[in-house]
Amino acid sequence: MAVDSRSLSLLLDLIARDAFTAENNAGTIENRLRELSTYANGVSDGQIDLLFTDRRTNLAASAAEDIDVSGSLTDVAGTTLTFVQIDVIAVRNRRTTAGDTMTIGPAAANGFGLTGPWSDASDRTIIEPALSTTQFAWVVFVNPRGWPVTAGTGDLINIAETGTANAIDYDLLIAGRSA
Repeated sequence: MAVDSRSLSLLLDLIARDAFTAENNAGTIENRLRELSTYANGVSDGQIDLLFTDRRTNLAASAAEDIDVSGSLTDVAGTTLTFVQIDVIAVRNRRTTAGDTMTIGPAAANGFGLTGPWSDASDRTIIEPALSTTQFAWVVFVNPRGWPVTAGTGDLINIAETGTANAIDYDLLIAGRSA
């Protein structure tokens, strides 16, 4: 089986409601932010031709793993993915226990993203555990122009469990281009 085409849609839909009662008036004021970003199949800015998704399980307490985005990941068909640009990284901490935090950032050596979502090799984004299965803890990085991947010197993303009690499970999505 081979994948013929890929696309991606990102929908951000934030709805805030203020309920009020003042003298003889009562009601709700709704504020909404809705953005839809779509990526068609291709290798130009704003397009993707590579997509990696995975539910990673049992990253031990205080452990870390490096994700090599240049030749070690495979897609749903088992085809090796070699990212040259990454447009989207989405990570969800699936734990719901307080303290089961995780971080994402460039690996200490050969780290990806130093010209992108992170400013230096020690920079980390903290992902707290969810409150419940309906209140998720996601972190999403998006750049429709893509961040460059440099095979061998800038292609490792580090994911660490920073709590000390439990292993974590997390979802990971990486979308980008091969050229």
